[in-house]
Amino acid sequence: MAVYVIVLMTIFLTPLLVNIMVVVLTRPLIATALTAPQASNWTIFILGFATLLAIVVGGIRGPIAPGRFEATLRLQSPQPRWRALGSTALRALLSTTLVLGLAGLIVGIGGSIALNWSMSTVLVSGLAGLGLGLAVATGGLLGQTKVPVLTTGFAVALSATSVLSINYDVFSTAVIVELGLLAFSTPWLAPFCLGRMRTETVLKHSALAEASSALTRTGDWAAASREYRLAPSRGRSSRVLPRRMSAIIPRTPWGLWLSAWRAPQRAYLGIFLIALGALLFGGGISLRDPAGGSPVDFGVLVIVLAAALSLIYWGFGSFSEGLEFAAETAGSVSVFRLSPGVLLARTGASYILLMLMIGLPLTVLLGYLTIGDLTVLRPTLGAATVLGLIQIATARIHSATKGPLPLQLTTPIPTPAGDISVLMILAWQVQAVVCGPVAAAVLVIGSVTTPWWMVGSVVLILLMVRSMQKRLRV
Repeated sequence: MAVYVIVLMTIFLTPLLVNIMVVVLTRPLIATALTAPQASNWTIFILGFATLLAIVVGGIRGPIAPGRFEATLRLQSPQPRWRALGSTALRALLSTTLVLGLAGLIVGIGGSIALNWSMSTVLVSGLAGLGLGLAVATGGLLGQTKVPVLTTGFAVALSATSVLSINYDVFSTAVIVELGLLAFSTPWLAPFCLGRMRTETVLKHSALAEASSALTRTGDWAAASREYRLAPSRGRSSRVLPRRMSAIIPRTPWGLWLSAWRAPQRAYLGIFLIALGALLFGGGISLRDPAGGSPVDFGVLVIVLAAALSLIYWGFGSFSEGLEFAAETAGSVSVFRLSPGVLLARTGASYILLMLMIGLPLTVLLGYLTIGDLTVLRPTLGAATVLGLIQIATARIHSATKGPLPLQLTTPIPTPAGDISVLMILAWQVQAVVCGPVAAAVLVIGSVTTPWWMVGSVVLILLMVRSMQKRLRV
């Protein structure tokens, strides 16, 4: 049945996706970006990042995660581990490879229609998608196995060469070689990883998959993502509030920093996402001056910068546990001799300061690496960037005060068009993303043309602060 549904969706969706790809590739801004000198370097960087992301995600929730009952049966089988888990690994491998291979073929067909690509280029695009699928599937399996030398060494080498491939062709070749080796070694590497798969890892990932799937079906995506948070492993004996710290200095920045680094992998992932967003932000700024672009080009720039700022938004989430603690204590007894409102205000202010200390230097440095000059430090764009980062951090604070999904939103709302309660749940979920990175992208691009757009960012920040105050009163 599942194969039947997948085949039908492929038949009906492929022409639609090809048409969308043709429309996208015919836009002047996209055509200019594809003909830029560094277009191939950016493409290779994206391929390397996708594989690196698969390795990271594999360590949190790998491809070998059947239900707990099925996982227990397979792990207790007298067969070798690679044979007992082979069918599950094969399904994950084939699905990932075929999806990315089809995506590469769609890009190639769209390019042949819109940009007159040759048939050989279309075939190369499809084969590149298949190779990337193999590399991504094997990378996820490698991340789940957690062989220290192999996993860490390959991840560090791939991340370094991917970042350097943006400006240096020799590292682009290195990324292609690394991905090729990973893809071609799948027949040997997959059994090796399955044979060293730990029982506790498979059971843990299976339990997390079941819990997150149940929460996802209820519509509470934030709670589903929190299931994958890593348990603290460091800093258990460190004090959150040092004895000799002056009472004048806010005490919460150290607590935010410590709470993040108690789970080092999560903090590393957050900094990596912030750096990646800064790279993409610099790439979006360097595409074209939005003042002279058409409305369609303005929309494309908004999409690029919204994607960049969304990565920064998700990176900021690695440091938000202190905010959630401050929000959860609202309405209860005073903590650290501070009322809930004062504790949240100090925590929020310290959080914004900490995020600026992390995000702003990365944005300037990696923006310089991408653009080639200090465009980000120009007065108007610099002020808009700082306001955008503050707006994203405020959106994170706003999201932390939401709490769990209200039961009232799950009440069915029957209409002639059907039950629209799912729209209310969707609006509740994406509220922080819309008020944060999406709105910040529009305001940053608008501020390049007219600095008065920054007033809109200030107004939106004040509205989110007002909304948080109302939530604390309730």
